[in-house]
Amino acid sequence: MYKEVMEFNKARNQLKWDMSLELNMIREEIKEFWDAETVSERMDAFVDTEYVWIGTQMKASYNTTALSDELVNSVRQTLGIMGDILAEELGMWMAECYNNARSIVCEINAMKGTKKTEGGKVEKHKGLRDATKEIALMIEAVTKPTREY
Repeated sequence: MYKEVMEFNKARNQLKWDMSLELNMIREEIKEFWDAETVSERMDAFVDTEYVWIGTQMKASYNTTALSDELVNSVRQTLGIMGDILAEELGMWMAECYNNARSIVCEINAMKGTKKTEGGKVEKHKGLRDATKEIALMIEAVTKPTREY
């Protein structure tokens, strides 16, 4: 996932640093997790939060900008809680679902163009695959395997 995040950010913003934008994107993804009603919505938001956070760290590193310990600890703690909730929901299928969800999110993000919203976030174009729907189908397939008799 790290390589995909690096390529995404290089292609779309040349690793430009904008702390306000980074915080807004992280907050948006975290809020999506807490507002989610299904495990697939939570998994999508969890992986999106991780994706944005990795990008934030990369951009900070590229621009030799230190992230505050408070921010780093807060996001890490939040990701830990999110992961624990998903692990409770998915049980023994957590690792497989998580790895598959990361692949889905990376694939779909790679298909995004370079057009940005007024706020500076990369815009989703019409026709872009729906990550939450794909994650829902994947979770269903992983957790409810077909039985042959």
